[in-house]
Amino acid sequence: MSETPAGAIRGYLDEHGGHTEVPFHNLLSTWELREGDLAERAQMTDELAAEGVVTEPPLTELGPDSRVILRLIHATPGQGREERYMSARGWRASIAIFLAIAALGALAGFLLGRSSGEDLDAARAAGELQGEREGTALGGRRGYRAGYARGERRGYERSYRRAYRRAFEESRERGPVVVPSP
Repeated sequence: MSETPAGAIRGYLDEHGGHTEVPFHNLLSTWELREGDLAERAQMTDELAAEGVVTEPPLTELGPDSRVILRLIHATPGQGREERYMSARGWRASIAIFLAIAALGALAGFLLGRSSGEDLDAARAAGELQGEREGTALGGRRGYRAGYARGERRGYERSYRRAYRRAFEESRERGPVVVPSP
């Protein structure tokens, strides 16, 4: 990938304080121009502006032996690599803080979830114990055992005995039952 002349100048300014002064013929040679007519100079100005670079004086007013100041649009003297480094360091610090907060959140979530699980287990055990107590209390009431036995007998007489007899009779209709040999 080839870099544009304006991009190369922007990179130079970024690394060298945000401004510099050069002979105009050096600027022309960067664009591989000998003298540059007004249209070519306007094109150079547009390309520089697109990269955030301004010239003083304007390129259309310069002769080949003139000097031109190139500076970043929002640059102040001394701005350059050091501020980019500070910016990168600031980003790294922000990311480190974010990761630390995320790790603490994950740890807190784990601990809360774990204690909630323990609470759930304790509540389940207490509920089972209470159910056993209430069931035992109901079973101890007068008449409960006799009623339970009578219900079991009637259920057997009404459903189980009939179903068993029907299944037995159906199997006899199908033929003898053969016991498999081991």
